[in-house]
Amino acid sequence: MRSLSTALLAVGLLGTFAYAEEELVKPVNMPFNTPGDDTEPFAVTYSPTSGRIYYLHDKQLYYSPKGSDGWLPGKAFDEIQERGEIGGLFVALPKTGQFPQQLIYSIKHEKEAASGQEENFDLYIRTRQGGKGADLNVPIPLHRVDTEDDEMHPWLTADGRLFFSRKTKEGWRVFVAKRIKDNIQFDKPVQVNLPIGFHHPTLSPSGVTMYLQGPLPNDRWGIFRSVYENGKWSEPEEMKTLNHPSGKKGDLAPSLSHDGTMLYFASDRPGGKGKLDIWMIGTAQLTKKAEK
Repeated sequence: MRSLSTALLAVGLLGTFAYAEEELVKPVNMPFNTPGDDTEPFAVTYSPTSGRIYYLHDKQLYYSPKGSDGWLPGKAFDEIQERGEIGGLFVALPKTGQFPQQLIYSIKHEKEAASGQEENFDLYIRTRQGGKGADLNVPIPLHRVDTEDDEMHPWLTADGRLFFSRKTKEGWRVFVAKRIKDNIQFDKPVQVNLPIGFHHPTLSPSGVTMYLQGPLPNDRWGIFRSVYENGKWSEPEEMKTLNHPSGKKGDLAPSLSHDGTMLYFASDRPGGKGKLDIWMIGTAQLTKKAEK
């Protein structure tokens, strides 16, 4: 009798899991993924058939160019030649064209043996004024933003607000800093009213919808959404139809396209090419699922 009960319970659990699988949205696995770790995506669109996706491949900065036949194999992005570990990249383009470009990125420089100091992730900005062949200017630290804590995952809104992650003593938090007028620097940041552990923000073009990475049970990560209402950000809502239950690390590193129609993220869910892979899903699919 006990064996029969156990068997029935197993069947019931299996049926529940299968039903949950059927309810999940179906993101696209990007063609440039590899057997290694591919994560931290950021998409730049120049035209319907031209653009780039920057990402980290085994902790090195790469990009995949988009051609008429789709996304091509990744190439090392050698223009940022500073020695260290990258912790996120944002490429800001003017509304009128491709240039000047501003790259805001996080980097933990290699430790200098002579200094004896532990390095941490800080945010820097670089500018490319011209077109093809033009160099990036020297890296400039964001003086009022960078601290002895880790600052990572920058996201710049159209109205000049820089959202980023900071690893405080309590845990990961989201902060925001306003751009100083006619300057590349930002004012002193303030903490966003989101719970501890929620970080890696990416915002819609309107600046009122935020996707972010948040903690799940069993030391896993998931994608969440928050909306700016009545002067504050709402409690993060788990994207349950997106987060896959089978990945060891889960779903992380969300990044919206410039027009907000596509969400890129990293996941070690089944169906990928290796460890962490980059996936893509239309935000309209997430909205439809949420409405059901």
